[in-house]
Amino acid sequence: MGCSIRNKEETFTKKNKDWLKGEFTILKVTSRPGRPKKLFQELSERSKRKTEELRNSVDVEVLTHATQVKLSASGKRNAAKIEIITSSKRATKYKRAYSVSQQGDKTGSQMTPTQALSLFVEANLSRSQYETIRNANKNYIPAIALYNEPKSNAIRIRS
Repeated sequence: MGCSIRNKEETFTKKNKDWLKGEFTILKVTSRPGRPKKLFQELSERSKRKTEELRNSVDVEVLTHATQVKLSASGKRNAAKIEIITSSKRATKYKRAYSVSQQGDKTGSQMTPTQALSLFVEANLSRSQYETIRNANKNYIPAIALYNEPKSNAIRIRS
């Protein structure tokens, strides 16, 4: 019985010696079975609430430390240095300052109607082009109706 196996092996190697001498690579499949994982930001609010078990079972200090380590590992060292637990009053100040800065970005930096008219005229924009630009940044560029007033004033001055 051992002879027949040896003969089969010899026959196989004779017939396939060129193929057996060659090199080949076996590719490894990298995709995992099942549903693909999403980033936390992409999850729905319902899926984000599933962290409740983790929040209830782990101390606040441990979660805070884990957050700080993760932030510093991702390169956000300044955010990692803020200690929320040791100074809760500071956390309130940070929150207030952040909300004020967000409001400042929205309201304080809007173009005046005169500046908008200047942009419209100097760039030789059509009304639809202006509206397209405005739709990209509504907080900064005023509506077309707001700059009709300076336009009418400019026409009165010329005549």
